[in-house]
Amino acid sequence: MASENVEERTGVNIDESEAAATAQAAIAEAKECLPPSQVVIDLLSIGVCVRCIFRLFGVRGQASYSCSLLSSSFLYSVIEQQSNVVEDGVAEQKDLNSYDSVQIKLESFCSICLGILQFSYSEGTDVFVKKDQVSEFAAAIAQTVKNEAYEINSFALEISVPAIVVANEHAIRLYMKRKYGSELWFQDKPQNGHISLTEALKFSITNSLESLLGAKYEASSFHIHLTYTHTTVSLGITDSQKSDQDHKRRKTGAENTYYTVASNGRERAENANSEAGAVVDEDSEHFKSPPQKVKEPCCLTRHCYRTPVYIGGRYLK
Repeated sequence: MASENVEERTGVNIDESEAAATAQAAIAEAKECLPPSQVVIDLLSIGVCVRCIFRLFGVRGQASYSCSLLSSSFLYSVIEQQSNVVEDGVAEQKDLNSYDSVQIKLESFCSICLGILQFSYSEGTDVFVKKDQVSEFAAAIAQTVKNEAYEINSFALEISVPAIVVANEHAIRLYMKRKYGSELWFQDKPQNGHISLTEALKFSITNSLESLLGAKYEASSFHIHLTYTHTTVSLGITDSQKSDQDHKRRKTGAENTYYTVASNGRERAENANSEAGAVVDEDSEHFKSPPQKVKEPCCLTRHCYRTPVYIGGRYLK
């Protein structure tokens, strides 16, 4: 009853208020790893989502990734508020205002992860699914397990992503190096401190999955496999370089690595990722940097299976 009275007086939903407070706490905790505010705003303006910004700068921990309100517009508003109270805030505010906040609020799918860490995806149709909260996305995965009538007390989580996201990440790193390479914060940044996309997704959803499934996330014979594919996005090679890449593609045999990449399983996804990384390292000047914004997310396929266990001379499924 007391909470209802508070809602009536303030007009603010208690759950929304708690979610906002949790997200603000996560951002405050992550801030020591993040670059200057104007750099964060710059990354938001070119389409990088909040969780990808976190992982690019080595922010760790489930609490930082599992918050429901980690949207670009929310992070922008927090930075904007903080810039008004810091010392010399007027000068910093001027820097922040050089970016179009309206463009940031009307965010598209992330230019690195293609919506994976925004919990946006398609299911093989023209209809896009966007789960506004981590719990909603985890619930969709848990429902897949329940629909197949598995009884489990633990689970492992496998995630396959298309190679394009690796190329996109390299392109963003190249963009930052070109623009901020001479600045002290960039030179002091650990080169190997980033978090992988798959690790960030696990940070985001494992707590919710454990609660929904009543099972522990650990090494297990039961596997939940999330396969993301994106068959319509180029790796961003400039038109002037396509003939050169055609020649290299014939030499390496990596046909799908350069243009359209589809991941049809864990092994192929990992191979494609390493190939894409090698291509970007070798020919990074040929890639569009920053990568172009995309209008559609990845396609997500959910699959569960149990690895047979060898007991007493026979395999038990």
